[in-house]
Order: sequence, then C-alpha cells, then structure tokens
Amino acid sequence: MGKILATENSNVFDVFISDLGARNEAKETVHLLDIHDLDKTYEDRSRRRRQIHRVPPQLRRSDKKRSQYDPMVVSLGPYHHGKEELQAAEDIKHTFFNRLTSNTSTKKNIFYDTVLDKIDEIRGCYANDCVNNYDDKKLATMILLDACFIVAFIEGLSGETDVFLDWHQCLGIATLQFAVPDILLLENQIPFRVVKSILDLQRGKEADELIGKFSNWLLSADFKATELKIVERHPLHLLEACHRILIIADEDHATQNHTSNLSVFKLSKQEGFTMDRTARSVTDLKAKGIKFIPSSACSVRDIKFKSGAFRGELHLPVRMIWSNSLTVVSNMIAYEVSPGSDSEFEVLSYTNFIKSLIESPEDAKELQEKGILINRFQNNEQLVEELRGVDTFGIDNFDIFKDVKMEMEKHCRCKAKTWIADLIHTRFSSPWSVTALLAAMFLVCLSFLQTFFAIHPCTRRS
Repeated sequence: MGKILATENSNVFDVFISDLGARNEAKETVHLLDIHDLDKTYEDRSRRRRQIHRVPPQLRRSDKKRSQYDPMVVSLGPYHHGKEELQAAEDIKHTFFNRLTSNTSTKKNIFYDTVLDKIDEIRGCYANDCVNNYDDKKLATMILLDACFIVAFIEGLSGETDVFLDWHQCLGIATLQFAVPDILLLENQIPFRVVKSILDLQRGKEADELIGKFSNWLLSADFKATELKIVERHPLHLLEACHRILIIADEDHATQNHTSNLSVFKLSKQEGFTMDRTARSVTDLKAKGIKFIPSSACSVRDIKFKSGAFRGELHLPVRMIWSNSLTVVSNMIAYEVSPGSDSEFEVLSYTNFIKSLIESPEDAKELQEKGILINRFQNNEQLVEELRGVDTFGIDNFDIFKDVKMEMEKHCRCKAKTWIADLIHTRFSSPWSVTALLAAMFLVCLSFLQTFFAIHPCTRRS
C-alpha cells in the first residue's frame, strides 16, 4: 500500500515538475517574445523620432518664454497654422508664390507637383499626428506656400528689394523685424527638402550659398558665403541647416576640439585642472594680460586661445546681439535638446561660454570695442540682461571648449606670465600714470647725472 502511495505521489510529483517546467519554458518563450517586441518597438520609435517636434512644455518656464518659441507674424507648417493673429501674413504668401512662379500656370504646376511628390515624406516629418486633419492636396498647398515664403524672404535678404516692397504693401515695413526670427522657430519649420527643391528650381547652384549667407547675416551681420555641406543626410528643416552652418569649424580646429564622446553632466579633471573653476569674465581675463581678437570665422567652434610670453590672445567669432538673434539661439538650443537631435549641444555650450565671459556691462563694452560684439540693444546693461535670459537648462558639453579653457586657466595661473600684466592693469591703467612714471624716471636720470658730474667735474685742458 505504501509502495502504491509512494508511486502515486511520485507520479503526481513528476507531473507537477513537468508541468512547472513547461510553464517556465512558456514564460521564457513569452519573455523572449516580449523582449524581441520591445527591441522592435524601440527600433521603430528611434526611426520615427527624427521629426519636427514641438517645444517641450518644461522649456516654457515663464510667460516671457512664449514669445521666444511662438511666431509673431507668420505661421509656417501645421503647428500654428490657422491662428487668427497670424492670418494677415497669408496674403503675402500668395504674393510671393505668384512672384516666384512669374504668375504662370506651367511653373505653378511644377512647384505644386514637386511638393505633392513628397507628401508622404512631409507627413512623416511631424510629430503628434498634427497633419492628419489635412488631406494631401491641402497639406501640399500649405507647405508649398510656406516654402515660397521662405525662399522669397531669403532672396530679399540677398538683394532682391522687390520682395520687401511687396511686404510693405501687404503688412507694412514695421512688421518685417518680427518675421525674421519666425522663420527659424522650432515649431515653425517645414521639411528642408521642400525648401531646397523650390530654391533649386528658382536659383539653381546658388541655393546652398544663399542659405549660408542667410545664416551668417542673421547671427553675425555679415552676408558672406558659407556653403551648406551635406555630408551624411539632409537637414530636417531650415533651423537645422542654419545650425549646421553655425557649427562648421576650421578643419584643424575641428580636429583638435571635436569629440564624439558627449560628457554632458561630467566635470573633467586633467593634470590638476578642475573644469568648474574656469568661469572668468572679460574683466578678469584682461587683468591677466589676455587680449580679445575678433575671428574671421563664423563657427561657434572657432574659439582659439594663444598664450605668449607675457600675454594671451582669445580669438572669438563676431556676433550681432539683438532680440532676434537671441530668439534664434534659444530655438537652436531647444532643437539641440529635442528628441532625435544629432547635435552635441554646440550652440548651448557656446552660449554658456559667452555668458561666463559677459557678467557685467563693462565686459560687454570691452568686447564691443574690440569689434567682437555688435550691440543692437539700447545699452550694454540691456544686452547683459537679455543674454542672461537665454536659458541653457543647466546643461553643458564640457568637452567642446575644454582645450581652450585649460589653456586659459594655465595662462592665468602662471605667475611669470601674469605679474607684468597685473602691474600694468593695476598701476598703469591710466595714461597719466605712464606719463608720471616717465617723468619720474627722467628726473632720476637728471639727478644721477648731476651727482656724477659733481663728484667728477670736467676740467679744461690748457
């Protein structure tokens, strides 16, 4: 009987073990399937994330920030399309469209078909399914008019004065200054391929050069050519295209400073050098014998420091500072921190670097006198206040300007290189001090000669 019970229990136990093993295998299979599905979902999402996103609500920390991210005059793309306060600019879009097509049906159809052929790509460029409310024809028409607006505006800045005459007739010239930053707002973008296609139809080989000129004019008040180089893939939108132009550096300098290792939240330490001790203003650096030289380059990466025997030189790109340029910088930073961005926080890190240099109106005045800053505000106090208002959200890529900061700090800590600069800065900053020193030295020389000839008088020979 006991054997029978033991046998029965063994059978039951074997059945239980086999059932448990089957369940574990099933769970493991389900688990593997889940992980596979998750990997596939992640890959799909990673492909879809290269889109034109809205500015995250966390970046809109105050009511003032809304003006930096929302259009004032014209809506481009679907995010702000149809807003009542932006309807006045819709007429100028049709005017520019007729101007670019010479108001001929043949050219209008070519432009329209060019956009319609890309309609699926256009739909995939926007997040949040905001384009689902538009059919293909309505969406193509909207994007076509917006692209013609951008192309005509860029042509106007390149010298086509008739464009701004049309603007003055429709909206008045006073609204023109608000349209400049509207074109480069993150939420006011359309696919770059569409803009490039229309610009190619209109200007041919000059298209890339015009985009480079537009970017340089906006940030440095210099309408010089910088070609947009498309190395791997096309920019997603015009803001990204201008961002690429802005971070193109000289090849030697780019090799020296560019890094693929994004250490955003890391403080680097090398040879006893602590990165968080490099926040020195223009006034502090000047006292250490560092001069500020305007650079001929436009890139934010082209910041160079040269240390000499008794003085150093900090080369900085020329920048025009006004409300529109700071708005563009804020939107470039928003682009850099948006999902799917390929950036390494170059503009954000450059902004942090400039903010560390300009802590007072005296700092801004020094850079302005050296021709590095072109101040379009009323005074330097307003410039400093507006610059402080550019939010970088506590993020920085310390590797971008690491070499420059290290060389500057080494120069400032070297006693032999800075004691003469300290003496000149503290004792002889005024020209009257130098005059007094020369006069004193002259009197000492006279006293020495007088004493010498008193001891050794000249005797005449008979």
